Amino acid sequence: MLDLHLRNLEIVNSYYQNDFQEIYVCKHKEENAYYLLNLIRNKDFFNDIDNSELLSFFSSIKDVSEVDEGILVISEYYHHKPLLEYIQENGMTLTKQINNTTNIIETLSKLKTLSASFIVSLFNHSNLVVDDNGDIKFSGILLLNPKTIYANIKDVLETIANTMHIIFTKNQIGDGSIAKGTPPDIQRIINKCLSYEYLGFNDLVSDYKSTSTYKLINPEKEDIERVTQMRKSMSRNRITYNIKTKGIIIALLLVPIIVWGSISLLKNTKDTIDTVSDKPNLGITDNAVDNDDEKMESIDLPDEEKQNEDPNIEDAFKRGEDLDKFFTEDQIKSLNENEKAVGVLDFTKYHRGEYALKVNNDSKERSSYLIGFIDFEDSNFAYAKNRTVNLSLWLNSDKSTECTLVLKLESEDKLLSQVVNKANLKANTWTLHNVEINTKNGDYLKVYINLEPSDTIWVDTMDIDILK
Repeated sequence: MLDLHLRNLEIVNSYYQNDFQEIYVCKHKEENAYYLLNLIRNKDFFNDIDNSELLSFFSSIKDVSEVDEGILVISEYYHHKPLLEYIQENGMTLTKQINNTTNIIETLSKLKTLSASFIVSLFNHSNLVVDDNGDIKFSGILLLNPKTIYANIKDVLETIANTMHIIFTKNQIGDGSIAKGTPPDIQRIINKCLSYEYLGFNDLVSDYKSTSTYKLINPEKEDIERVTQMRKSMSRNRITYNIKTKGIIIALLLVPIIVWGSISLLKNTKDTIDTVSDKPNLGITDNAVDNDDEKMESIDLPDEEKQNEDPNIEDAFKRGEDLDKFFTEDQIKSLNENEKAVGVLDFTKYHRGEYALKVNNDSKERSSYLIGFIDFEDSNFAYAKNRTVNLSLWLNSDKSTECTLVLKLESEDKLLSQVVNKANLKANTWTLHNVEINTKNGDYLKVYINLEPSDTIWVDTMDIDILK
């Protein structure tokens, strides 16, 4: 029976063999294509498994059939680089990281009959490849060995955690510790996988899609509508303001013309007028001015648009400026820092809201600049006291460069601890960066950035999360 499947395939070499299976690389005799022929000797491995799931969710798998020798799985042979090799050589944008992870865990949640041994094999990073577009694809290779054959739900979650860790950090999980630089909310998901807190894969998907990192790339419908309404409102307010301003200017320009015309009229009719008042009546009364103002006010918004306007637009706009919590001028001035060594607000480039913090090193040597202050007595940050926290922020630069982020934990002007992280920046690209620190016994945190000469960097969207 196996011969029937080899009529159009020519075995090129052996790919993998053990006591459970044989895998061969085959070339199609008529087409310029290569396939993997995977013969699994023990048919019991496929008991209670719906083969259509393999064909539906793993596009590389072309056929699953029973033969005398066992179960035969034929899959397309990809020549793309494995995930770990690709990502260490090329990296991956945040958008690709998020979307690739979404595809992996959504596929996982749709599987109903595949055993844990199959899932551990199919979702293992060694069986994931990355195509020329940077998209992760399942190779569809079922590798059965003593480790995968006896796999359970815990092994599945560990596999997913390790794959996510590779996607976001370029490395496997070592000794159960998660690498620094992982987005805090993604780190939380990985930790929950490693501690087996998910009872079902749908819970994993739901938890993942609730993270701020996911929503940053895939904003929810209501978030998009809120931002759209906010922009429309701002645009309408600008139009209304322009109309009112122009109307007032025109009215002011008309006043001297009316005065001049009235005086001329009075001079021409002087002989026929017995009495002229000391103050000429220009035909403009307080009521008239009020009425004109009311008319200009009525231009503001059509009723239909007012009904559609989001009542929470102003609050939504304010929520976008999270930077305000970390950088207030009064608070920064109270620290007695060198004014030239402090970032300044800039409205030309920003990640969220309408402005960011700009730091420009116009000196001839590497310099340090204060970009944030976190007071644990402040109600906004009281939760972060005596905890291990992660400070995340977004950076942008007008050229590709390297900078250093420094967190200084202090108490009564005494330095308790300090953490230094390097950050590589790409030109004109917003990138997310993270720094961890334990805030035990500290009263406040100072956030600094060290820049090379002539460098300009923008800082925005700061946040602080508890890790433990």
